[in-house]
Amino acid sequence: MAKISKKIESNIEQIYDCLYDIKDLTTTVEDDYELESLVDEFVEQVEESIAEGNITIEALLDRFKNLE
Repeated sequence: MAKISKKIESNIEQIYDCLYDIKDLTTTVEDDYELESLVDEFVEQVEESIAEGNITIEALLDRFKNLE
């Protein structure tokens, strides 16, 4: 089960990496502050949902660690 916990942690990190990659894409579009703002709000919304939703990353990881 330790492998599963590590894999889940790695995949969660990839989720955040993807979110930040999306934000970085807005820098390639010059002077479109509306797009940048929209993407920023989207990323914040996803981050908040992950951190403060009914099922948190910590709860998932704790559950997997309890199975180990």
